[in-house]
Amino acid sequence: MDTGALSPGTVVNDGTGNEWRNVNNVKISDNVYAYKLDDWGDENKLKATNFGFSIPTGATIDGIEVEIERRATGDQLVKDDSLYIVKSDGNYGSSNKADTVNLWPTTDTYKTYGSPSDLWGETWTAEDINSSNFGVGISAHCYFVDYGSKAEIDHIRITVYYSVGTVSPFPSFFRTP
Repeated sequence: MDTGALSPGTVVNDGTGNEWRNVNNVKISDNVYAYKLDDWGDENKLKATNFGFSIPTGATIDGIEVEIERRATGDQLVKDDSLYIVKSDGNYGSSNKADTVNLWPTTDTYKTYGSPSDLWGETWTAEDINSSNFGVGISAHCYFVDYGSKAEIDHIRITVYYSVGTVSPFPSFFRTP
């Protein structure tokens, strides 16, 4: 089963350095962007949480898929710097899923991080995922900012894959051995 792709209810800057601007613009896909101009060594993340998940208690979390609709403008030299899952305690997870090799595209494109079977190096409960603190944090690096490079994010969404145990509709004394 999966939750369907859900969008964040809360988005903030987290860290030091150049801030993301217009952060609430990532709540829906509408071609209105949060954006950032970046210099070397900047670790300010766009932190999106409060996705409103309601996974049944006792469900097994099978995987987490994060999709970020993003693009590069200006000189078009933008790459992921870091991308971490945000755990229910508000801290970042241990696995950096950033694609630090490929440049961001120049047109709106969803980039997928994780998969239906990727737990991001963590152990999860339904309560962890349902927490309003659960989410994702991303930082980007704009090379040659003097030439107008800008990282823009239009939308963030997360899908969680899970399974629930099956319950027999018949009590054990009705089952055949």
